[in-house]
Amino acid sequence: DVWDVAQRWNEEILMLIDTTPSFDLAKFSPTPSLLGGLVLGGCSVAHLVFTGQILGNSGKIRGMFMESFSSNVAFVSGLVAGGALVRVFAPSLLQPPPSVTEPGIALRMIVGGVAIGLGTSMANGCTSGHGLTGLSRFSVRSLIAVCSFLGSGIVFGTLMGSAQAFPPLAEGVAMADLEQAGVQLAWLALGGVVLCFVALAPLHRAKVVPPSVGVPLAKFLILTGFGMGLCLSGMAMPGKLAGFLDVQRWDPSLLFVLGGAHLLKTPLMQLWVRVDAPTEARPRPVYCQDFECRGSDRSTIDFNLVVGAVIFGFGWALTGLCPGPAVVTMVTPPSVLSGEMATAVLVNVCFVLGGCLHKCLIREALWSVGKKSK
Repeated sequence: DVWDVAQRWNEEILMLIDTTPSFDLAKFSPTPSLLGGLVLGGCSVAHLVFTGQILGNSGKIRGMFMESFSSNVAFVSGLVAGGALVRVFAPSLLQPPPSVTEPGIALRMIVGGVAIGLGTSMANGCTSGHGLTGLSRFSVRSLIAVCSFLGSGIVFGTLMGSAQAFPPLAEGVAMADLEQAGVQLAWLALGGVVLCFVALAPLHRAKVVPPSVGVPLAKFLILTGFGMGLCLSGMAMPGKLAGFLDVQRWDPSLLFVLGGAHLLKTPLMQLWVRVDAPTEARPRPVYCQDFECRGSDRSTIDFNLVVGAVIFGFGWALTGLCPGPAVVTMVTPPSVLSGEMATAVLVNVCFVLGGCLHKCLIREALWSVGKKSK
């Protein structure tokens, strides 16, 4: 069956890299990472098709506090709901962040959270916006951003020994448990994405669900699936992210996440959605007239993009989290009064503050520097 095939594939990959001392095989989980990537790619396409908007975690999360609470609350609530469902049905896929009471963790999360907020605001995107949608549109701008924050994250993660700062799995959880839970959750999450297409679109065409209800409902349902995909892929495990960014004890699972996402999303974007094609050659979003990213700049490389991506990579290495997974960590601690919950709240608050720092205080100064450097 599917589980046996996944197990054999996983064992063959482990045998291929077993002789390479820089790999950390205790953390390596290609099967759930690939399946999680497929879920993330499917949800990202679904969000664009239904709402016409890019599924960009950093902008939507920051926008809930700095722009429009009502238009973004369904998005953020969906991420939290996805994490909550995983906690109920597959708790082995969750890993709480380190407790704020541990030495150095508070400072690490404060500096890292502010860096993530500042960097993603400057670069106008993160792993979901640039890494998923941008690359699937063959955007040179997004390619530079992804290379910049990956390069920065790997350099800083290796220099700071990020893999040592986070445990790879929750205590008592075996890798086999992670693999099996991942396969089961993948079917559940992918089924939810299919259900959105099967149910919501016909209801809209029949004028049963107006856009004022359909848009937030679609966002909530799709982001619930996306939150589950983040957990399934390991993106919501700080230890796995830190392991990918620390080449001294490298966990290559994140490559399978990115590969799985684009295995599904890039063909759909290029052959079906075709955001940048002429109007008559592409579908219209379900709940709006056009795609918000149509005609957006895909080639300009500027100061804010590169420096912002580098700053984001630095924060990513410090915290082991990017904006979407940081929200999902809110449901992973054992209790609301735990040190782990304090860490989750702290990194999210600092992320928003970092975005405010850029938007309110230094955006104009950085823009001026960028213009002078041209």
